[in-house]
Amino acid sequence: MRKKVTREAARAAGLTRYYTGRPCAAGHVTERLVSNGACLQCLRDAKNASKTAARRASGRDSWRRHTARRLGYLPPPRERDCPPRPSNGRCQTCHKPTQRLDLHHNHKTGEFIAWTCRRCISKFGKHHMDDLGRRRPHAPRRRRRRA
Repeated sequence: MRKKVTREAARAAGLTRYYTGRPCAAGHVTERLVSNGACLQCLRDAKNASKTAARRASGRDSWRRHTARRLGYLPPPRERDCPPRPSNGRCQTCHKPTQRLDLHHNHKTGEFIAWTCRRCISKFGKHHMDDLGRRRPHAPRRRRRRA
């Protein structure tokens, strides 16, 4: 069992951590930092969550780049270089709420356009729209032969 120490006593003793035996706001009963009183488990959880989010973004970036190379257009910018995803969860094109937002970019210049829903992304591709939403001449797709 850990020895219970107040924050002031730990600061006076020159310690960097202390243990009160009381749970933090998230319910963790663990050591805290003397400098700001933060729970160590909460700090670990926040660090792991940000690492996980960064790994997911990196995986999405590599998939987008792979697809761009395969289909022959410029790759999109990395997610960290784009404006943040809308916090309200709405498509930036049609402004409807959605569960999933995709990065929409210009295939010729590679620059970011907007965070859009699946419906809007497919509208630009299927209906042969340019990046401003205007119709463009139909360009037939090459079909791959099945082996």
